[in-house]
Amino acid sequence: MGVGPNTEGQARLSELLGLPANVKPYSIVGIGYPAEDADLEAVDRYDVSRIHYNSYHLK
Repeated sequence: MGVGPNTEGQARLSELLGLPANVKPYSIVGIGYPAEDADLEAVDRYDVSRIHYNSYHLK
């Protein structure tokens, strides 16, 4: 889901997430499960250091 540059949606999302001024959101990713099974092989790319909960914090 796109949040175009210099839009009200981008400003609202930045405020909601508590992003610093130099970080601009350009999209939102919906996460869920497919309605049906697919024959795709899962790839584990999980990196706990890249997860931010309800705000943005540099580590």
